[in-house]
Amino acid sequence: MPVKSAGGQRAIFRQVCELIPSHLVPRLREAHVLLPQIEMARDTPNTPCSPIMEKVRLRFEAKLAVCIAVMGSALFTPPRNGLKQELSCHIVCLTDMSIQSRNGAIHIQQVKSALILAVTMWAMGGGAQEPAIVELAPKIVCAEPTFNFGEMESSTDVEHVFVLKNEGDLSLEIRQVRPSCGCTVASLSQNTIPPGGQTELTTRLSLRGRQGAQHKTISVESNDPNQPTLVLSLEGTAVEEIRVRPNQLFFGRITTDSIVTGAVEITVQSMNAVKITRTSSNTSNLTVTTESSPDGRLARVLIGTQPPLPRGMLRGNVHIETDHPKYPAMDVAVSAFVVGDITFAPEELSVLEAVGQPANRYILVQSETGKKFKITKVEVPLPSMTYDIRPVETGGYHVELGNLPATRDVEGKSIRIQTDLQDVPDIVIPFRFIPAPPHTQ
Repeated sequence: MPVKSAGGQRAIFRQVCELIPSHLVPRLREAHVLLPQIEMARDTPNTPCSPIMEKVRLRFEAKLAVCIAVMGSALFTPPRNGLKQELSCHIVCLTDMSIQSRNGAIHIQQVKSALILAVTMWAMGGGAQEPAIVELAPKIVCAEPTFNFGEMESSTDVEHVFVLKNEGDLSLEIRQVRPSCGCTVASLSQNTIPPGGQTELTTRLSLRGRQGAQHKTISVESNDPNQPTLVLSLEGTAVEEIRVRPNQLFFGRITTDSIVTGAVEITVQSMNAVKITRTSSNTSNLTVTTESSPDGRLARVLIGTQPPLPRGMLRGNVHIETDHPKYPAMDVAVSAFVVGDITFAPEELSVLEAVGQPANRYILVQSETGKKFKITKVEVPLPSMTYDIRPVETGGYHVELGNLPATRDVEGKSIRIQTDLQDVPDIVIPFRFIPAPPHTQ
């Protein structure tokens, strides 16, 4: 086997240095430097060696085994640009030089030991490792898991399509899609995605009645072992172009002659002004007036009560019309509980049937305005009934009814209470008879 040129050997040497462990490079480099001198000694075998050349030869013989072992180790690594064949040739050349040099008694054994060392180094290195086990699995991927819709009017819906891909090796199964609240709806184009395929998840978020920052999530559950739940997000800000606050009025408990006023503000969030063109009420017990700011971006609707008010629950509706194209009309609900100057409780007296067991009942009569009064008369429907009037510390009276027959005798009857207030009508409280269940009679 011819020995390669010095340039070729240097090229191979550089490639070998890239393959072997760094701590062995100095030894290989030292043996490589001595190589030309040994070649010259081999070409002139009959020429007596000088003491210097003899030292060179011995040093080379000491390093030769390491050189072959290192290159042999590189030989057992995966091929790299044809280097495996080049290394084989170079090892043969070095082995041939070792056998042909003078005093060759020990060199054959050194070569054998070097090759054994090379195999050992390969076995201890990466060549003896078992191949890695690759587990096949689906892999769910969404390039943009968060969609920011910016600012949108609160009367609209946000729609977006998320693209889900399967970058795994097995089919991806979408098992469940769970929005975080009822305002979000999501639907898949398909639930099974083959490797390399994709599906579309269509989502819709309703912004109606919402204001400010919004963040809604959609959880996608699949058979991806590394990511069983993928969380997608819809986020942004809901703004109201026109805001009505409050959208209903409750005046609470008021008397028949009360005049109470509430204000509803209509604020324009955009730069466009709005004008109230008409207002109306569905009851004569409510009055409506309006006022607006000079720039037309704020309007106030003043809603008040108009006495005399009927006793009981007062319910009304105020209709407001504007020149805004998106909000041409809006309604404000108005309610109140109207009582007289003198109030009482309960409004009816219930009697459960119980033969032979007379009952007692209590009535509270008081003034809503704190006006002083007296109970002048109590009329009971049956002669057997009794009553007792007692004042209470908070003002007003307790009327205790006694010896009420728990029979049908009270059905259709009522009790009447009169006061010394001239403008207050009599208090009339009916009885309500409740028959007992058959098994209890």
